[in-house]
Amino acid sequence: MICEMKYSNGEFSIDKKYEKTLRDRIDMFRYSERTYKDLRLTFVTTFGVKLNEHKGIVDNEITLEDLFE
Repeated sequence: MICEMKYSNGEFSIDKKYEKTLRDRIDMFRYSERTYKDLRLTFVTTFGVKLNEHKGIVDNEITLEDLFE
């Protein structure tokens, strides 16, 4: 599992450029650890990740509300 933590005043939006950055980070991690196992991207954010065409890269979300339940 790979965790990405972001603070935002609203839902965090992933655009095309940032999705590429995330894919590059996953590839770099896979290469450095020499693993071919399934990697899951988890976002820890204040209010979640905004639903758009780039959200598909996110496998799991944890919000501030989840942390204080």
